[in-house]
Amino acid sequence: MNNIGMGLIRKNNTRNRILYIIRSRKKVSKIDIKKISKYSMVTVLDAIDSLLREGLIQYSEKVNSKKSGRRPTHIIINPDGGYFMGLSFNAGEISLALLDYRGEVLDFKRYPLDEEKASVNYVLKRIYSALDSFLKVHTEIRSKIIGIGIGAPGYIDEKQGLCIFYPHIKNWQSVPLVELLTERIPDIPFYIDHNTNAMLLSYSWLRPESTKGMLTLISIRSGVRMSYMINSVLYKGKNFSVGEIGHTKVPGGSRHCPCGKTGCLETEISEKAIRTKILEGIQANRFADLWKRAGHTEKRIDIDLFIQSVREGDPDALGLLDEICNYLGDSITQIVNILNPSRVILNTSLCDLGDLFFDRLKRIVWEQGIFVALDGLSIEPVAFGDRSAAIGAAAIVMERELDFVDAII
Repeated sequence: MNNIGMGLIRKNNTRNRILYIIRSRKKVSKIDIKKISKYSMVTVLDAIDSLLREGLIQYSEKVNSKKSGRRPTHIIINPDGGYFMGLSFNAGEISLALLDYRGEVLDFKRYPLDEEKASVNYVLKRIYSALDSFLKVHTEIRSKIIGIGIGAPGYIDEKQGLCIFYPHIKNWQSVPLVELLTERIPDIPFYIDHNTNAMLLSYSWLRPESTKGMLTLISIRSGVRMSYMINSVLYKGKNFSVGEIGHTKVPGGSRHCPCGKTGCLETEISEKAIRTKILEGIQANRFADLWKRAGHTEKRIDIDLFIQSVREGDPDALGLLDEICNYLGDSITQIVNILNPSRVILNTSLCDLGDLFFDRLKRIVWEQGIFVALDGLSIEPVAFGDRSAAIGAAAIVMERELDFVDAII
C-alpha cells in the first residue's frame, strides 16, 4: 500500500474514532477527546474542524467550569448529520426503522407476512413494497440516508450480499439480495448481516457503555440463533455461520427440523414449535381454554394467544412454558459454562411475560450452572423490544460506515 493510501486510512480512522468518542458521551470537550484518544491537540482540532464542516457534529451551549478561566465548549453529535435506515425480516414479518445521526429512532414500521405463503417471490415483493413506502414517507431526507442495513435470517454471505439458505421461506436459496435491492434503489448503499448479529451491533453503537466483556444474544422466532460479541467485536466464524444453537441436539428430541435432521432445539422452543405443540395438545383434548379463545380456529393460534393464556393461568399453557424453559435453560447453562458471558440477552416474544418467564428460566440456569460462571451473570430481554431487529439492521450501516481501529495507526 502506498503512502497516500495509508494516509487516507489513518485520516478516516482518526475521524471515526473521534466521532465514536463524541457519540458515546453526552457531552465532551476538545481536551476530553485529546485525553481519551491520545491524539495530539493538532490532530484533534483538524478532525473537529473537518467534522464541523461536514455537519456531523456541533457545539452545545457553554457551561460553567468548576475551575477558573475559560469555560469549556462541549461538542455533540448533530442529529441531522445523516440518517441510518434498517430493514429486518423473517418468515413472519418485515420491520423498518429510521435513525438520526445520534441513533435516535425517528420512525418504525412493521409489516406482517403470511408464513403459509412465504416464498422467494412473495417475500421479495413485500420487501420491495415496504422499502418503497418507507422511503416515500421520508423523501425530504432521502439524499442524507447514509445506507440501508438488511438484517436477514438464515445463512448469509455478507461479503457477496448473498442469502445462502433459510428453510422457513420456500426456495430461499442463493438469493442475491443486495444486488436485487441495489438495482431497484441505486442511490443508497445496502449492507447485509444476519439479523441476530445486527441486534448485537445495536448495543455496540447505541449502548456502548454496556458492551465490555462477552455478550451473548439468543433470538427465538421462526428459528433459534445465537450471536456473541467480545468487547464490542462480533465473532462470526469462518463461514459466517457461528451461533447455530437452534440445531444443537436436545435430550429426548425426536421432532423433524426444517434443516433435515431430527431432535434440534428449534423444534422444541421456536414460535413455530410452540404452535405445533398447542395444535397437537388440542387433538389430545388439552388447551381447552386456549382453543376457546381462538374461536376454535387454527389460524388464530399464535405466540400472542399462548402468552395471553399463560398470563391468565391456563394450566396447559403454564405446563408448556415450563417445558420451553427447561429446554432453553439447559442450552443457556451450556453456553454459560463454556463461554462465561457477562450477559445473556434474549429476543423472544416470551420476554413479554416478564417474571413469569425469567424466574423459571433463571431457576434452571442457576441450579445447573457452574457457580463461578454464574457470578455476575445477567439474563435479560433485548434492549429495544419489538423494534430491536430493525434498529439492529440500521446499526449494520453504522458498523460499515463508521468502524475504526481503537488505536493510533
